[in-house]
Amino acid sequence: MREIKFRLRHDNKIIGYEKWYQGYRTSHSDLGYKYEDWSAHPCWLYSVDGKYWNSKPPTGLANLKDEYTGLKDKNGKEIYEGDVVRWVEGAPWNPEEPISLVGSTSFDNGGWWIDCVQSNSFNGYLVDVGCEVIGNLYENPELIAG
Repeated sequence: MREIKFRLRHDNKIIGYEKWYQGYRTSHSDLGYKYEDWSAHPCWLYSVDGKYWNSKPPTGLANLKDEYTGLKDKNGKEIYEGDVVRWVEGAPWNPEEPISLVGSTSFDNGGWWIDCVQSNSFNGYLVDVGCEVIGNLYENPELIAG
C-alpha cells in the first residue's frame, strides 16, 4: 500500500505535513473465542518537520495541500507535487546522455509528470533516477522563471 501523505501550506508558506495512518487490528482468544479489535485506530497524523508525528495539527490554517508522489530524489528527499527537480546525471531513458533538466512536478495523465522549463526540452513522467529536489514552486518561483 502506498503512503498517503501531504505537505500543508498556508498560501506559499509550508506549515507542516499530514499522513494517513491505517491503524492495525490484533487477534485475541482470551475469552474462549477468537475476536479482533483495533489496537491502533486509523487516523491522520501531523508533523511540523516531517520527522516526528502526532495527532495535533500544526499551528496555522492550512489552505493548500501538495500530494506526496511516493518517490524520493537521489538524496533520499521526498518529492511532493509542486517541487522543482533537476536531473544532474544521465537521462533516465539513456544514462550515457548528459542532461540537465529543471522542471516542476504535477499529476497528469495517470502519473506524476515533470514539466521542464527549458524550451524544446523533454516533458515526461517523473522518475526518481538521478533527479534532485532543488526547491518548490511556492517558496522558490525563480527556479522556474523562463
